[in-house]
Amino acid sequence: MCHRPQPAPSTNAAASLTYYDALTFDGRPTFDVDLNSLRSRFHDLQMRMHPDHQTSAAQTGCERVAGEAWSAWLNRAYETLRDPMKRAAYLYSLVCHGEAVTEDGQDAGMTQEDLLLVMEERELIEQGAAVEQVAARNAERMQDDIDALRKAFGRGDCRTAKHLINRLRYWETLRAACEDKLR
Repeated sequence: MCHRPQPAPSTNAAASLTYYDALTFDGRPTFDVDLNSLRSRFHDLQMRMHPDHQTSAAQTGCERVAGEAWSAWLNRAYETLRDPMKRAAYLYSLVCHGEAVTEDGQDAGMTQEDLLLVMEERELIEQGAAVEQVAARNAERMQDDIDALRKAFGRGDCRTAKHLINRLRYWETLRAACEDKLR
């Protein structure tokens, strides 16, 4: 029996406690995150919450389970907030009335020009031709869209943010393909 129950986060708790609440100092959902502060806060909380760091002999089984649940939740929070694409999708779900951005690219709103570009770049990657140049162009596109996302979230433009998040997913697949080819 837990004498000091520690409620573990769940999908229900996520409605009241956000990753921003736990890992940023002001708790305000924003696209701009100080990665050094985020990492520091994450490590500090993990030191306090992770069951392996709690050496109390009085720790009960349910307290250990709760600590493990919190630790896993903090890991998901950190992984989400440190990655710009994951952070954007999470932020979108928070500030755009809970509407989720589809993972499968539906409603991606990719222009014909963008789709053609993805196909052409994919072809170059598969041929092994100029993969470094494809990677460099793609990194620039990704950074441009991340900058545009920052502005879209700053002005509360959910429609543009959704478009950019979905487009970033395409750029991310190109980035991964380039990395695989360069290995």
